[in-house]
Amino acid sequence: MLSDRDRLLSTFDYAHNEMQLQHDFIVRMPHILLCRKTRLQQRHLFLVEMKKAQYNPSKPMYVSPLALVSGTDVEFCRDIAKTSVDIYNAFLKTF
Repeated sequence: MLSDRDRLLSTFDYAHNEMQLQHDFIVRMPHILLCRKTRLQQRHLFLVEMKKAQYNPSKPMYVSPLALVSGTDVEFCRDIAKTSVDIYNAFLKTF
């Protein structure tokens, strides 16, 4: 379906151009392309706000893009952002 293709391309475009993920990196973690773009965008921008958006595995404080799109908001906040879901929900209201 064209809408599925468009959605996939939109998510790819965001992951590559906004999050600066390289093509080979996306190929190794294709599951990130199955995530809704809005979810990826919200979580990424929250990590940017928290100064924790670091997707290079060779650097400290690495965040796996696969972990970024997996799990519930509570798990994301606890395991990745290391903050409360209340803070994340307050951030989403400004989105």
